[in-house]
Amino acid sequence: MKTASLALPVLAVLVLSGCAVNGHIGAESTPTPTAFVASGTISVPIDISATIAAQGGDGATLGEACVSRDGYDDITSGAQVVVSDASDKKVAIGDLGDGLLVKGPTGSTKLYESRCEYPFRIKDVPLGSKIYSVHAGNEARGERSFTRGDLTDGIQLTIG
Repeated sequence: MKTASLALPVLAVLVLSGCAVNGHIGAESTPTPTAFVASGTISVPIDISATIAAQGGDGATLGEACVSRDGYDDITSGAQVVVSDASDKKVAIGDLGDGLLVKGPTGSTKLYESRCEYPFRIKDVPLGSKIYSVHAGNEARGERSFTRGDLTDGIQLTIG
């Protein structure tokens, strides 16, 4: 009988210790995030004729394909978007998505006021910097600075 009475407490300790994670029974550890996703849009003036042609030639519809005006050829689908930290070190790279025709800055649906808007979403931007800079297009475009919160919420850049 003494053998059975020792086996039960040992079995209970083994079962309970197998359920403990980080000293807490049944708890799972949550990894600390090390990066975030930066997102936003960049809008540029449209080439009206090219946008109409890109949409089939029968006019232009908001939310459909667009073409940037001459002088904005560097802001296009697939163009690189670079995020740098406060020390100016490049820390993440992404691409602009497909451009879509959107209303102009006043909310007008007049075609000549419409813009071509390119979205971006950049994964794995490392945490740790108070300020981040975003650059897209040619070197003459410069860069704009934002907080992590701005980039997480989504930024809207307008060129031209």
